[in-house]
Amino acid sequence: MKMHRRSWRPLLALAFAASTLTTFAQPASAADDQNTFASQARAEGLTTAEARGLQARVEAILEKDGGTQIAANRVRWANGAGDTTLPLPGEKHARNLTTARSPGTLLYGCDYGYFCTWQMQYYQGAKYSYYYCQDYATPYSFNSYENNQTRGTRAAFKGYSRNVIYWTPNGAWESHPTFSGLSTYYIRPC
Repeated sequence: MKMHRRSWRPLLALAFAASTLTTFAQPASAADDQNTFASQARAEGLTTAEARGLQARVEAILEKDGGTQIAANRVRWANGAGDTTLPLPGEKHARNLTTARSPGTLLYGCDYGYFCTWQMQYYQGAKYSYYYCQDYATPYSFNSYENNQTRGTRAAFKGYSRNVIYWTPNGAWESHPTFSGLSTYYIRPC
């Protein structure tokens, strides 16, 4: 079978177009993400050393627990069920760097639909945000919590053998700035 020159040109054009679309449709590279995170750190006024220190803390979480870095100070858990947010160097409270700030906007806290714990009293230190109704192993002893789930939802704190040792008393919305979660090994937000 003899092929005419004109018959393969549309195929070549189609192949070129497909390869071009594939190139543009691919997700951003890790280097692009790192540039974005570095830009966030600069926008927050962090020095190069502070930004490197923050990145080292994020990488330690990723190495230990897995997941995906989604901001200069934030890791989305591998199962997608929540995230860890770190305070910036020199700050006490963890906050979301991807939320636009306007006058009167709370810079830190627990997003609606989540149950959150903090390492230290008065919502200071690393913040862990739990979303799905399942048992979560607590990565540390926590000392404050906020229940910002749907109205009336209560969380259960469980001991080593997954026995319930404490129910949040009132259901959402509620918070406790000085709670000792020392004996809590699991949290079930609902």
